[in-house]
Amino acid sequence: MSSINTPLTLQEFFHLLAYCIEHHKSNEEPYPSINECNTDRLESSLIAAFQTFDGSFLYKGFRLKAAVFFYCMIKNHPLNNGNKRMACLSLAYLADKNGYRLLIPADKFMGIAKIVANSNESERDIIINELHNIFNKYIKS
Repeated sequence: MSSINTPLTLQEFFHLLAYCIEHHKSNEEPYPSINECNTDRLESSLIAAFQTFDGSFLYKGFRLKAAVFFYCMIKNHPLNNGNKRMACLSLAYLADKNGYRLLIPADKFMGIAKIVANSNESERDIIINELHNIFNKYIKS
């Protein structure tokens, strides 16, 4: 597996969001709105894990990037509703896009998303480290 990983594009995210909206409309569940998306926060969330300094990634390895990505997608709250769901869906897509398989059970995945959402921002590094440990177990190449 190449050590070069690529982030989700804004266009890819909006395709996933459109899928999510259609799925949740048919289930009569609350769904996120494209019109109420904070694009600045979204773009920041999509690229945060892939930042570089002096030509080197700040976060080494795909699983650590996945942890930072998942955390930012939830805590930056770019959508009016559905941030946890979209973080889960987006991470699954991101893993696939980069040649990985996300094998975490859905109920466990949503439970982890809720923990991140309810965490204190001062615990950021601890939460990301825990996510990294979890993703080491559930993201396979």
